[in-house]
Amino acid sequence: MKRFIKISLIIALVFFVAGIILFTVAAAQADFDWQTIFVRQKLHERSESFSGVVTQIRVLQESADVRFVMHEKNEVVVAVTETETDGQGFQFRNGILTVQAVSRRSEIWDHLPLFRAKTSVTVYLPVNSCPWVTAKTSSGDIRVEKGLDFMVFEAESRSGDVAVRSTVHGAASVKTTSGDVEWRAKVSGGNLTIETTSGDLALSGSFSGQVKVTTTSGDLNITGCSAVGTLTVESTSGDVRMEDSDIWSSINVTTASGDLSARKVDSLQGFSVTTSSGDQDFDLCESQRFELESRSGDVKMLLPYARLCSVSSDSGKVSIPDIQALPDREKLCFVRTASGDVDIRVDS
Repeated sequence: MKRFIKISLIIALVFFVAGIILFTVAAAQADFDWQTIFVRQKLHERSESFSGVVTQIRVLQESADVRFVMHEKNEVVVAVTETETDGQGFQFRNGILTVQAVSRRSEIWDHLPLFRAKTSVTVYLPVNSCPWVTAKTSSGDIRVEKGLDFMVFEAESRSGDVAVRSTVHGAASVKTTSGDVEWRAKVSGGNLTIETTSGDLALSGSFSGQVKVTTTSGDLNITGCSAVGTLTVESTSGDVRMEDSDIWSSINVTTASGDLSARKVDSLQGFSVTTSSGDQDFDLCESQRFELESRSGDVKMLLPYARLCSVSSDSGKVSIPDIQALPDREKLCFVRTASGDVDIRVDS
């Protein structure tokens, strides 16, 4: 009898779990909004216009998503969706507009994300405006649409994603912990600094100053970049992928265990890469001088033409091309590994 009960309970549990899985799959395919079950607060919409000269905009949020959008009006308009427990406060003084989250949570469940509705802040900017913008969130996303111009742009989020598609005429910076970063914008008068911990980064655009990208475990995808200043990439375990980019100064890449893959990347002054165990793979890249170093990672290069190569490895295998006839002896390639293999070839 006990065995029969035990078997029955196991069968019932199997059917129960199967039912939950089927319901979850069906709800996901139907784009079911789970918040309709748990959310206790209703969303309210309101907007406010600011007709004075706005020189600086500060958007300080927790979980609300933040968007910057261009419109045809000659004034700044802020549209928000809020609830009774998660509202927004506006302050406009001396040309500085501040939009800050106001929390009125009194119950325990009001602090749980499952019971809170998703709020948002949308800032509509005139065509000819060029303010200094600072956007900070805890878990909300930050998104900047095309067509906008900023004097300075600063974005910071813990777990929210950041996407920028505009023009910055001064310095620009983005910092996240686990949020992904998508930067497809132009920086015409300053440096760009992007820092993430575990978030992935996609970078493209034109830059008149220096570009510095730092990550711990997030992967970096750099494609279609044009920079006048130095491009610096620092990673611990995240992989670095570079493609179809022109850097008028130098490129400096440092990783621990992350791999580097570069294809058709040109650096006018120099290409310097240091890895610990990460592999390095170069495909038809061009530079006045390559300086590549790795402890246990392999180095593989396909050069567009032959050049002078100085290669050394303590225990790794080394394969280099014949250098009897060189078109340009000024362009050099230095490779040094401890146990990593080195394979250098010339495109035929």
